[in-house]
Amino acid sequence: MAWVTRTLTQTRTNYTDTDFYEPSDNFLECVKTYTESGKAGSVVETISDDGMIKTSVLSFYEEAHFNEYKAEAIVQAEYTTRQTYCSTNNITEVVVQS
Repeated sequence: MAWVTRTLTQTRTNYTDTDFYEPSDNFLECVKTYTESGKAGSVVETISDDGMIKTSVLSFYEEAHFNEYKAEAIVQAEYTTRQTYCSTNNITEVVVQS
């Protein structure tokens, strides 16, 4: 069972003109180390039927693993890059931790 689940939802206003934010290869490699080591589950991504909402979910199994992830420099840099991209491209992003 997951200790915490982190859900990122991106909502765009016009899917024909704007791509959803896609994480960098460095970030994806970082996440892969957490999933392969058993510290986190696989990333689950879905796109709504109308193509306007993309949801990405990642679960961590222990608080220490989640805190380690959040402290990663690449994770912090990716957060800033994603925020800038979404703001520039009129994409609303919501992150929920439960």
